[in-house]
Amino acid sequence: MKTRASTIYHSIAGLVIAGTTLLVCASASAQNLFVGCYGSQTITEIPTFVPNVVIAGGLNYPTGLAFDKRGNLFESDQFSGNIYEFAAGTWAQTTFQSGLNQPSNLVFDPAGNLLVNVAGDQILKFTPDGRESVFASGPNFSGTIGMAIDKDGDVFVGNINGGGADAGYVIRITPGGKQSVYASGISYPSGMAVDSDGNLFVASGDGFNTITKVTPDGTQSIFASGLNYPAPIAFDQNGDLLVGDEGANQEPGDITVFAPNGTVLAVNTSVPKPTSLAFQGMRLPPRKPR
Repeated sequence: MKTRASTIYHSIAGLVIAGTTLLVCASASAQNLFVGCYGSQTITEIPTFVPNVVIAGGLNYPTGLAFDKRGNLFESDQFSGNIYEFAAGTWAQTTFQSGLNQPSNLVFDPAGNLLVNVAGDQILKFTPDGRESVFASGPNFSGTIGMAIDKDGDVFVGNINGGGADAGYVIRITPGGKQSVYASGISYPSGMAVDSDGNLFVASGDGFNTITKVTPDGTQSIFASGLNYPAPIAFDQNGDLLVGDEGANQEPGDITVFAPNGTVLAVNTSVPKPTSLAFQGMRLPPRKPR
């Protein structure tokens, strides 16, 4: 086992590589992963060196997780129409917003505003004090799922466009609200994440089971395949990509960790049907000079 394998994902204890338990490096810095689980309707914290901890239960389809700058965790509860806030450290739960129409993916913009995809037909913006406005809507917003944001504040949203093979596309929205089609020909874009170089990664769910990489110049390639209904994806501080597989039908699902070159590094099977992922304190570094 290479040295990197002992430190690749220091925030998850009990990862499995080729059937062997992964030992976590004690010198690595902590970076806890939080997982919204459809299978148990919980939010689970997977911290360094200790077993998983359920910080919230009794949820109703936790489809979005995001941390604000103060370390508070926000969760979109799609079927209840609420967005819950969990206070950093204690994880005390309060209701940030209610009465929304199927809120799903969440991201925070550089100014600290919370962006929420609602009903697949618009993105709402909430200021830290809860003031609401429409950030984006229009013809492109019918069946949108998956959302990510880069360091420049550009927001990426997937549109399944009927759900057929290669029918979906990705919309880019600038901080000023200008919309454009960023990538097309992508099957069922259900999850998105941006790496430190500005590359967009798109999970194709609903049985298409691939991850597409889109470079800033628009070049598309298949980064990973053979997944099992992937939805949430996120990068850790090492640049490794975590993919939450919801699993088909009654399958439990898992989280797979990919190195930047696409190699599978680890698999975590400790959370049932992961539907959202977020890292505590995660900040992407500035893009590298070109």
